[in-house]
Amino acid sequence: MVKVKELTAGMGGVDIQLEIVEVLGPRTISTPRRDFTVVQAVGKDETGQVAVTMRSDQAANVKVKSRIRIQGGTTREREGQLMVSAGRYGTLTVTG
Repeated sequence: MVKVKELTAGMGGVDIQLEIVEVLGPRTISTPRRDFTVVQAVGKDETGQVAVTMRSDQAANVKVKSRIRIQGGTTREREGQLMVSAGRYGTLTVTG
């Protein structure tokens, strides 16, 4: 299990537990194949905070103060901000 301070852009196979401190509104992403909705949030652990991107189905039960676990996740950097997500092949579970 990694901590926020250990995350860097381009990581795969990320296993992390976070407490959600902010949930931002959904946004629609359009691709040539389909449109889909994602939800942005901010998660923290004892070492720092990181942006979290979730598909709308993953975000359905996520609220402020929810504890989540991402397994097999990925990281990337967008506009200078580090982001973590379950990606296509990972899982996001609400643990509390």
